[in-house]
Order: sequence, then structure tokens, then C-alpha cells
Amino acid sequence: LVAFKQVVMRAALSVRAILLGVCIGVVTCCQNVYFAFRYGWTTTGNITACILGYGAAAVLPCGGPLSVGENVIVMTTAVATTSVIAAGSLPFAVFAMSEAVRVS
Repeated sequence: LVAFKQVVMRAALSVRAILLGVCIGVVTCCQNVYFAFRYGWTTTGNITACILGYGAAAVLPCGGPLSVGENVIVMTTAVATTSVIAAGSLPFAVFAMSEAVRVS
């Protein structure tokens, strides 16, 4: 017989999931700004947000590890926060292609 671990069901939409997602999104948004200025394109950072969110929730004293639903909310919130910079990515592409900015 296969023994299954008892899973505690929590609401997916929680305050800690949203706050953690926003905090991770702000950090990855700053990374995206640098990346856009340097190379002219942006990333979503969804895998990074998922791993950082799960790791941060396991380390921080905020109620234990995230449930699957909470991890999805963390990733969605972080990607939405990160993607704010994507709305203006065309000027970044033009800026990155200019000869005055390029450093070899």
C-alpha cells in the first residue's frame, strides 16, 4: 500500500501569498529594468518567482511552506508585478541598440 501524507488544505488566495508575490515581483522588476537597458528585452521570471516564493515561505516564520494554490498565487502576483516594465519595452529596445549605450 502507498501511504499518502495528510495535506492541510488552505485557501489559495491568502495575504501572505500576495505580499510574498509583490515583494518578489519588485525585486525581479528591478532585475528586468537592468536587463531591458542592457539587452533590449525583458523576461517574465515565472520560474524564478516560483522557486523564490517557495524557498522564502519555507525559511520565513509565516506559517510554514506554501500550498500548491498559494504558490500559484505567489507566482502570478510576482509575474504581474514584474511585467509592469514590459509595457514600455520598445523604448528599451531602441535604447539598447544605440551605439552610445553599448559597451563591449
